Amino acid sequence: MGRSLDEIVTDWHWPGWIRFGGFVVLAGVSAMTLYARTYQTFDRVRVPVIAGEQQPVDGLLTVPLPETPDLAGRPTAIIVRLLNAARSSRTITITFNDTEPTHVDLRPAEARRIDLSVPTGVQPGDVLELRGDGSGWALSYLEIGTAHGFSHGLFSLVIVPGIVNDYQSVSVVGAVGLFAALLVLSCALFRFETHTFVRRIETSLISIIVGFFCLTWLIPIVSPYKVLLSWSALLICLGVLYLPIVIPGVQRLWRGCVILWHLTLNFYHARKRSLTRIGLRMLCGGLVTLFLVSVSGFYATETGFTSLILFGERYEAQALPTVKALPHFVDSSPGYDGQFYAQLALDPFFQDPFIERAIDTFSYRAPRILFSWTAFLLGLGQPSWILQAYAVQNILYWFILAWLLLRWMPPVTFTNVLLWTGCLFGYGLISSVRLSLLAGPSLLLLVLAMIALERGRAWTATAVLGLAGLGRETNLLAGVALLPRSWRVFRLHDLLVPVTRGVVVAMPFMLWLAYLYWSDYGVVLSSGEHNLAAPLSALIIKWRVTLSELWVSPWGETFARFSFLTLLSLTIQAIFLVWQRDWTSPWWRVGIAYVGLMCILGPAVWDGHQFAASRVLLPMTVAFNVQLARMGGLWPLAVLGNASVVAGLETLRVPWLWHYL
Repeated sequence: MGRSLDEIVTDWHWPGWIRFGGFVVLAGVSAMTLYARTYQTFDRVRVPVIAGEQQPVDGLLTVPLPETPDLAGRPTAIIVRLLNAARSSRTITITFNDTEPTHVDLRPAEARRIDLSVPTGVQPGDVLELRGDGSGWALSYLEIGTAHGFSHGLFSLVIVPGIVNDYQSVSVVGAVGLFAALLVLSCALFRFETHTFVRRIETSLISIIVGFFCLTWLIPIVSPYKVLLSWSALLICLGVLYLPIVIPGVQRLWRGCVILWHLTLNFYHARKRSLTRIGLRMLCGGLVTLFLVSVSGFYATETGFTSLILFGERYEAQALPTVKALPHFVDSSPGYDGQFYAQLALDPFFQDPFIERAIDTFSYRAPRILFSWTAFLLGLGQPSWILQAYAVQNILYWFILAWLLLRWMPPVTFTNVLLWTGCLFGYGLISSVRLSLLAGPSLLLLVLAMIALERGRAWTATAVLGLAGLGRETNLLAGVALLPRSWRVFRLHDLLVPVTRGVVVAMPFMLWLAYLYWSDYGVVLSSGEHNLAAPLSALIIKWRVTLSELWVSPWGETFARFSFLTLLSLTIQAIFLVWQRDWTSPWWRVGIAYVGLMCILGPAVWDGHQFAASRVLLPMTVAFNVQLARMGGLWPLAVLGNASVVAGLETLRVPWLWHYL
């Protein structure tokens, strides 16, 4: 009695040479399909000629085809859509140049698509002629291109004229290589010896895929078309064809990935501390690089870095003749304070008779001479070099600060890196760099003094702070860091030493002020107009104005958002320092002194969306971050207390980011 197909499939014991022959056929069909029916790239061109209905005239419709260089000499597909609105059938004859006409029968209310293939391609002057045996029909669409049809997605293919061969396919060597690889892999097929259902599915899938491959070979024989598969479609077919191999392979790959993941986790936990530190140091290095890239954007070939000084048109006419003779950037705005300190650097001992007229408030700015001197020295007395040195020294001091601040905020935790970033990228320090002001250099001297003080070199710290007083008078407040941690009121030594140090700190500033007073200019110390006010009055007004602007304007459309973030930062910093009360810390004493200064700052210091208070109170910002780092770092406080970083990044015009701030 004969055996059924199920019994044959279940008891698969065909001779080895027959099975091997089947594997050869599978691999051969796949390799040949890769070689002749798979494209790596195919230049698909579509040119719509008519997209609306066109009616014939006396049963004739002539359509001149456009000149298309991409189709010249290439086998071309012509896609025609016809519509019969008549109540009876119509026969349409389609003729392209002198080729054999195509006859189409349209039933009433029928729409049909007709595909034509032109082996020689479309040439200039070619005409498509349609002739019907009556009226009521129309041409609704006409397109020429390289393909009759296509599909998108992973399983993509194109239907092209049968003689198309101008697509990029794999070489013979590649096809032979695939044949050999598939022949080896075929040995793993049909190994489900006890799973009849699985064998049936496997046999069915193989039959479908092989039939599909064979169909791609038969279509050009029985029709004028050819089907070409994409690489992704072929891989999907091969994946289905060799599913018994793919599944175990994927399983092994998954197990390997899981093992690799566990090994990586074990390695990470074993080296967690060192890897974390390496990552945080790389993050710090990336932030320093970001700063360098950002400030380099302010350089211009003709004017160098003078755009950082921000000379303004309003004061250009009264500038020093030396400045007028030098190439420098002049902004259409009134400019900013850096333009006056840069001119002091060109004449640091006030020998030019025009110097007083060139400075907007000479008595206010002349006492702040230190960093004009440093620019003069860095520029070696050459006017063009001095101007560039004054603009660049803030950048140089920023890099030194970035290194020195790691003493208190080492990159061992992410919170420390956040605090370090808040010091360096907060609006206070960044605006000093962007506008070539005195806050950044002053902070560097304060940091150097604190390092000396922590190393037990109190008199060195005293000398550095005395020098800082020549940078700006508010730097003298940092002298509170020299006060002892504790003292006995009735002990002469405990009173005499702090007083002596205070005198030494104030002496350089007082001597320079005396020189200015006895000079031809008769300078007396000035605090500036509206720079001081009743306690908290100007700060409260600034908060009210900022919140009012945010109330009436969307967040992303007003610069009041930067005022809000900076005000939030300064307020959080002040509240934290008042709450902490750590007199034994020199940084806290400096910070609380500037909290007191913050309370009496006047409206001129809080004016504008990017106000000067953040620069004046920069030591308070650093003191806040240092004290928070010593407490172990509370990240909510670290974030809120350094929210002005957003304003700093916008001011610095950080590439790829500042447009979104």
